[in-house]
Amino acid sequence: CEQRTRDCEQRTRDCEQRTRDCEQRTRDCEQRTRDCEQRARDYEQRTRDCEQKTRDCEQQTRDCEQETRGCEQRTRDCEQRTRDCEQRSRDCEQRSRDCEQRS
Repeated sequence: CEQRTRDCEQRTRDCEQRTRDCEQRTRDCEQRTRDCEQRARDYEQRTRDCEQKTRDCEQQTRDCEQETRGCEQRTRDCEQRTRDCEQRSRDCEQRSRDCEQRS
């Protein structure tokens, strides 16, 4: 009877140890799960940050292209004014020669 009692007590201690081991593994697993979920959130945030940077870059490109079109238009306008001025200058020179011939 005493032997059976000791055996039972030993089995109880073994069972309690296995329970503690199992509970520790459960806590470890839960911690790994939390760590994994945090890494997933970090990756998602980095992805959102990257997407925002991409949108910002695309906007800067559009702004630059618009600025370039504006500059090109101003250049064309300036070139037209230069041609107009050169034509007026030639017209003036022609009138001056005409005037001298009449004199």
